[in-house]
Amino acid sequence: MNAGDIQNRIFSHILEEILAGRIVPEQRLPTEVEYAGLFSTTRMNAHFALRKLEQAGIIERKRRSGSFLRTSVAHQEILSLAQSLTKRYCILASPPDFKIHWNESSLEELETSLAADGSESVFRELPEPLSRELLGEILAKAEADVFGGIILLPSAASIRVFSENPDLFISPRREFFLFDNDSGRMGNWQFHSLRLDTFGEGVAAGQFLARKNPEKIVFMQAHTVKSLWMEKRFAGLKAGFKSVTGSSDNVEKWECESEEELASALEAVKVLREKTALVAQNDGLAARLIDLAKTLGMAVPEDFEIIGFDNDFKFRSYNLTTVAPPLNQVGRMLAELVNSARREGVCRQLVLKSQLIVRETCPDAQKA
Repeated sequence: MNAGDIQNRIFSHILEEILAGRIVPEQRLPTEVEYAGLFSTTRMNAHFALRKLEQAGIIERKRRSGSFLRTSVAHQEILSLAQSLTKRYCILASPPDFKIHWNESSLEELETSLAADGSESVFRELPEPLSRELLGEILAKAEADVFGGIILLPSAASIRVFSENPDLFISPRREFFLFDNDSGRMGNWQFHSLRLDTFGEGVAAGQFLARKNPEKIVFMQAHTVKSLWMEKRFAGLKAGFKSVTGSSDNVEKWECESEEELASALEAVKVLREKTALVAQNDGLAARLIDLAKTLGMAVPEDFEIIGFDNDFKFRSYNLTTVAPPLNQVGRMLAELVNSARREGVCRQLVLKSQLIVRETCPDAQKA
């Protein structure tokens, strides 16, 4: 870290102390030597940080007496100055069991990319299940401790809590950066967002299956869950298939949830005796269908092929062909979102493109 970055850290730290009420008007600030020790740097760097505060009209320096917070400085003036200089961010992420579209390497890449631009990050875990009360407490703590903004990597359940409590995200001091699963719940919010291209995911599955020439494609969807991302995946599936074959007439959607409904759907596939491909709404449903098929004497991919979505680590043993975002890009693109927002000062939305991962449940016909 260069001298300028260290001076800005000391500068921002003092502003934070003032905003938190730990330094009050006419109170004597720590000395240059004390700040140098606190930040493991030279007295000269501490001197320049304090001089910068003096030039901004925040503190008054008196020879032989020390540095003091001016009585006439306005709170909003200090706040604006802090926001313009800070490079500290709080990362709020759901626990490991709820990670699907990102993992530890994504977080490491995010922290590394932020650090490369001179930013600091503080990691905190979002509890599951999340309530309004817990969310309020977490955001209040982040308000008190972090200047630059809050980066959110929530589970689908947490996003629902976010959408039900928009008032908690109204802050004059913070910007919010969201990794969104494209649920559509947060579409009208003034968040900087990195979202998944769920329509594009469906397109990738549809184009891949079109090259395999199945007689029927069935999108399997749980009827108890209605979500925009699910509808986009189905619409993309039809569009992708049609872009290759010229028609999507043999692409259908079946809604089923209970074991009995799923078993009936698989029995229907068996009776059809057609070359059928199933596309499940996610890897979890694909795994359920595979397990149930075994009890019915059916095998994958011999009796039917199946594709899931998300590349969920909990179902890796099924060797599912799936469509998912590249995890190694999540952290880098979130950092790009943060850095560009700071430079340009406008609300931005980025889209993360997913990729097809071919495994045993729907092999590549061209490589067979």
